[in-house]
Amino acid sequence: MKTNLPDNELARLAAAGDATAFCEIHDRHRLRIYSIALRMTGNAADAEDLTQESFLRLLLRIGSFRGEASFTTWLHRLVVNEVKMHFPRSDVRMALRYTHATAEAKRRAILTVGDFQCVQLSADHDEEFRYMLV
Repeated sequence: MKTNLPDNELARLAAAGDATAFCEIHDRHRLRIYSIALRMTGNAADAEDLTQESFLRLLLRIGSFRGEASFTTWLHRLVVNEVKMHFPRSDVRMALRYTHATAEAKRRAILTVGDFQCVQLSADHDEEFRYMLV
């Protein structure tokens, strides 16, 4: 379900345990997070894994978002730190390059966190998403 709420408000709701708000954040920022991870690693499989790890980290840390910076700036830093922690420093430096993601990787995203699962169900269109909460 798409809303017009700003990211800051969605973050507040998600921090309070609203799974729908968290899935909306996932919907809005999944491709951005994947793109950051892909640019830093140059590997689609690693980028997918790091996208998942970033959303897990986000769920754990979303309550620490204070709104001093924009949500996207805060999220960007969270993702960059997650990628840096995943690889030894020299590997990250060597892997910094741009690689285009495969269409399959762009269409696939499953996020399991706590009691719910956000599953992207997309057949033909990258921009059409449905989520199933389990």
